[in-house]
Amino acid sequence: MEAARKMDAQHVLDVVLDMMPEPVVVIEDNGKIVQANVPFGCIAGYAAEECRGENLYDFMAVSALWAGMEAQVRFACREAVVRGARYRNVRPVGALDGGVQQLVVTLPGPQANKDADGSLPDKHRAEGGVQISRERLSQALQASRSAIWQWDLKTNKIVWSEEMWELLGLEDINEAPSAELWASALHPDARKTVLDSLLACVDSGAELEVECELQPKFGRSRWVMTRGRALADEYGRVKYYIGTTIDISSRKLLEKQLRDNKERLKYALDAAQAGVWEWNVLTDELLWSEQVWQLYGLEVQSEQLCHQLCVSTVHPEDRVRVSDLIESAAHDRKPALVEYRTVHPDGSVHWLQSQGMPLFDANGKLQRYIGLISDITERKLAELALVSNKERLGQALEASRAGVWEWDIATGENYWSDEIWPLYGLVPYCNEPSFELWASTIIPEDRPRATNSVLAAAGSGSELLVEYRVRYADGSLHWLHSRGKPLRNVHGRLARYIGTIIDITEQKVLERKLKENEERTGFALEATKAGVWEWDLKTDQVKWTDRIWRLYGLEPNSLPSNHKLCQSTVLPEDKETTFTTVLEAANREMEINIEYRVCHPVDGSIHWLACRGMPRLDEDGKLDRYIGTVMDITERKRLDNELRKNERKFRSIFDNAPIAISIEEIESGKLRDVNESWLHLLGYEKDEVLGRNAQDIGLHAGSSEFEAVEAAVKKQERISNRPMLWRKKTGQLVDVLYSSEFIELNDKVFLLVMMVDITLEKVQQQNISHLEQSIAERNMMLQKEVERLQRFLNMISHEYRTPLAIIRTNLDLIKMKHKMGVFTHKEEIVKVERAIARLVEVLEESIQESRISDVNKRSTRQSFSLAEVVNSQVEAFSSIWKERTITFEPCPEEFMIYGEQSEIKFAVFNLLDNARKYSPDGSLIELACAVADDEYAIVISNELMMELSGHDLEMCFEKYHRGQNSVNTAGAGLGLWLVRNIVQQHGGTVTLSKADGNISATVRLPRSCPEAAERSEKNNS
Repeated sequence: MEAARKMDAQHVLDVVLDMMPEPVVVIEDNGKIVQANVPFGCIAGYAAEECRGENLYDFMAVSALWAGMEAQVRFACREAVVRGARYRNVRPVGALDGGVQQLVVTLPGPQANKDADGSLPDKHRAEGGVQISRERLSQALQASRSAIWQWDLKTNKIVWSEEMWELLGLEDINEAPSAELWASALHPDARKTVLDSLLACVDSGAELEVECELQPKFGRSRWVMTRGRALADEYGRVKYYIGTTIDISSRKLLEKQLRDNKERLKYALDAAQAGVWEWNVLTDELLWSEQVWQLYGLEVQSEQLCHQLCVSTVHPEDRVRVSDLIESAAHDRKPALVEYRTVHPDGSVHWLQSQGMPLFDANGKLQRYIGLISDITERKLAELALVSNKERLGQALEASRAGVWEWDIATGENYWSDEIWPLYGLVPYCNEPSFELWASTIIPEDRPRATNSVLAAAGSGSELLVEYRVRYADGSLHWLHSRGKPLRNVHGRLARYIGTIIDITEQKVLERKLKENEERTGFALEATKAGVWEWDLKTDQVKWTDRIWRLYGLEPNSLPSNHKLCQSTVLPEDKETTFTTVLEAANREMEINIEYRVCHPVDGSIHWLACRGMPRLDEDGKLDRYIGTVMDITERKRLDNELRKNERKFRSIFDNAPIAISIEEIESGKLRDVNESWLHLLGYEKDEVLGRNAQDIGLHAGSSEFEAVEAAVKKQERISNRPMLWRKKTGQLVDVLYSSEFIELNDKVFLLVMMVDITLEKVQQQNISHLEQSIAERNMMLQKEVERLQRFLNMISHEYRTPLAIIRTNLDLIKMKHKMGVFTHKEEIVKVERAIARLVEVLEESIQESRISDVNKRSTRQSFSLAEVVNSQVEAFSSIWKERTITFEPCPEEFMIYGEQSEIKFAVFNLLDNARKYSPDGSLIELACAVADDEYAIVISNELMMELSGHDLEMCFEKYHRGQNSVNTAGAGLGLWLVRNIVQQHGGTVTLSKADGNISATVRLPRSCPEAAERSEKNNS
């Protein structure tokens, strides 16, 4: 539904823009075009839809027509945003939050070509003059919904224009105009009064001015205003009356709505026992409704409204707190909610709750607060009442005045009737009527918009409709409404306009005030989460606002609207009491004030409601209806229950708490209550300390600590875990952690003090500090020992290489002398050769571990080919272990990784050698490379020599762990541990898995890319 409404609104906007002849564009406050019509696009040189998203000021800067107007339009747009109202040719479009969402800008179009000779020849003009005058008058009367009439007093004959039939609703009656026919159109209830007034004017020969209610047409009320001037003969006797009749139904409807709203809202405020206030933050101006004066026990307007009056009405003990809360809310631009006491002139004390909401201008700047003050003496906590601004709508001004004008387009000549001059604030015939004279009467803010609108209408030949303001000699502003019909000559060219001017000042004032009142009423009701109801006792009809339906858990208008509606969802146990209370109040014509529970039918939730209503009497002084409010007080009820529970909990915690707790008076510091832990800590009896302050008892060991606590209390600052030294009754000193908090008990603020004995903790803390220092020194000694062992291991590893190299070289010479293995003691030599290889392996693993522990010194990482590394290690392994067969699928050359090439070689070789160690002699070792997502995988598989559990697979990567075949193999148990560290430092993973008697080692390494390199560097660091 919401989407459909938005589509309809957009369609209406498109149609309206297309119908406007002048260039019109809708922009955001930064100049970005949202919508443009065809005339704008034509002048800009683009299709209308192509202008969307562009900047209006860019178009104007390069336009020959608008180039000089760019600064003026910018200024007008800023003014429209700031004022939130139309300024010159810019009209703001409001957003839901009250700000300005978009701006509608009307620009001047090319001036219409004027016909050099648009007039008719003199003889033609003479022949058609009468007809043209009649047409002009008819057009003017139609434009203003008016009619003219003449009444011959001697013959009692009445003549009126054709428009009168439609105004009186008599267009279907085939009778001649007469006084009786005119009187028959009047509403029966007003007929006698109107006729008496009319005859009284005729008897005295005075000017006639009367407002008449007509017979309803199609169920709608209609009103007209009749004005007439007496015409006398040469003897001074009144012979004729001639005048006009104007339709004023719209104005009368507005007046009725204003009166009804004002009366309803006053009753609602009285029923809620609340008053409305408004505070202008910028000017510090203050407004109170009548009810606010009563809430403060003052006569209305008995004193001057100012800041000092607000301060004096608040109870002296609450003034500082209330002032701080209000200033804080204004500073944070948040809603203000404060409860305080006030003292009436008779000395009685009352609790009030003031709730205010901030209002901002289009730029988000805080302008004012508007809110509600309600009496909460009975309950102390919030009982929100209906909030509404007192209507500040004034009495309606005099009935609208009208005049006829004519404008000859070709010659520029203007004709104004006698009534127009005073409407413009001019002395009649002070100058020649002209377009320029008319424009000069308009205030500067409205002049460009009004003149551009008229010129644009004249340029397109469309109907003229414009509203603007004029300023009279006394400085007053008046709104005028001008409407004109275009008339064309015999050639079809636009020749002139004829129309009317009507004073709509009163209507504009009423419209503005009605809108403000409705906005403030809605705002106040929304702020208090309340709804308004009305119960007509004569018809038993109940009217609810939509919010009350929601408070009862019902859809609006889903049940019959009579008195039974009020108990529709009330809980059965509350229904009888509620119904009886309401009827008793109605029988006794008393205020309705009751609280009850309702059950929402949809979710079964229970809610507390408060209903208040005030009786209203009719003109005869009899009870006619009730008007009041319903608001949700579930939260208040919950807070009441929570308060009672918290009071019980507080008492229990206070009495049984293991820490020392006391309650002190803020001003005197006297102890109002202490618990057993407090007495036990300081060694006193309760009657020895109650009614005395800590300084008199001698509890503070130092005066500086007492002064610091006293200063914090004066500033209303809380203290948290402050170390202090207190003195027991015996004179012994005790270390405590001191905390304080402000609490409210029985409508008064006290200081809650909590103390914890930390004497033992301080001794323990000293012991812990000594122990931590000893541990730190021992850790430093162990670290130095580890560093010495590491250096020793590195030295031994490097020193072993030289003799091992000599032994291996001599062994190679022995093999050469015996012609490549044909020698005696072959098996023993092979064993020696393999033992040397294992010893070298152990040393290499130790050296590699040393390298890994010093990774921060390494700086040779780069991208390299994984295929090259794997191929070289397979070749090296096969040259050492010729008797073992490896099935090898070469890796693709494009497999590139980032890291330390020598470390990856070590890892691949070590995995191949482990496969050899822990597989039967003569069995195959398989190696394959693959791509998995963004990783490269190396899989090395071999046949299992023995059964391994899942735990064994996990332990293989532990440092110094050796498998079950370690008896027949050399090594230090570092190989797989080193492999895992190398792979992890390269951003990869290594895992072991078994299946069908085989075991597989899988290494996954990320592809070479900047992200992988960065991730790898972070891991290494």
